[in-house]
Order: sequence, then C-alpha cells, then structure tokens
Amino acid sequence: METFAPVKEPYDANVLAFFMYGTFRQDCADKMMWKEQFYQNCSSLGKPIRAHLHGFKLYWDTYPVVCKTGDDNDYAIGEVVVFDKEYMPGKIMSCDYVEGHPDFYQRIIVDAVTLDEHGIETNEKTKCYCYTRNYSTLTPRHSQIDSRCWITFQGTDAYKNRPQQCAHQ
Repeated sequence: METFAPVKEPYDANVLAFFMYGTFRQDCADKMMWKEQFYQNCSSLGKPIRAHLHGFKLYWDTYPVVCKTGDDNDYAIGEVVVFDKEYMPGKIMSCDYVEGHPDFYQRIIVDAVTLDEHGIETNEKTKCYCYTRNYSTLTPRHSQIDSRCWITFQGTDAYKNRPQQCAHQ
C-alpha cells in the first residue's frame, strides 16, 4: 500500500465519498487526462449515485464551480462518488492537486441528498468532500448555470462556444 503525506484540512477519515458536479463526474464528456486514473478502485464506478447539494449554486467560466448560498432552495445537481477507506487519502490528494486546493478551490465536507431512480430526492444524506469557491472570488465572466447541472449545460450553445483556456492557469 502506498504511503501518503498527511492530507490537508479538512479531513475526516469517516468521509468516504466526493460530491462531483462538473468535469470530475463519471458522465462528463470532457476528456481529462487524470480522470481514468482517479476512478480506479471506485466503489461506485459505472453506477453513479445521483444527488443534490442544497445551499449551493452552480456557476461556470471555463470550468464549473459551486458557491455556497446557504439557501436550501438553491442546489447543484451531481453525483456521489464512493471509495473504500484505504484509497481516500490518495484520492483526496489527487483532487486537491487538480482543483488547486487550498488556493483556488476549497475542499469542504457537505451533506449530499441522494436521488432515487426517478430523480426524486430520498431522505438519505451522504457526507462528501466537495470542492467549492467563495462567491466573492468569482469574476464578471462567471455565469450561473440555470439548469443546475453541468452535464445538461454541456449541450447548450454557451458551453459549445466557451473559451478553451484554463481559467486558473
């Protein structure tokens, strides 16, 4: 088993999932070079657990981002991605690197509400890591995604005509 340096805070060894709302989603068409490696040893690979993240809104510039609003009527649509405990430190470190934590995105622990096969919210909540940004760090180029879903948004003209540079490099 690989040895990893301590994971930056926040870290809770009992949190075994991520809430993915954008390019990390399994069904995202963006071909990111790190994605295949990230999903190795994923307990929920090929069977995404659809979920809502209440109290957040989804925005985009070149990449998607969720920002906390605190209003339970706001939510982003995504999926819960689960790993066994032994893989979590490495997966967190991989995500931290890709997301630029803590300088660009911040990793927080959230409660995602899972959906049933019809897309209806269940009463089940899953503790997840989620990468967010403070609303105050967004630029005028960031736009709210009204569908609340990155995958749905990828089918729009706004997405197809987006700039092709990385916003945080």
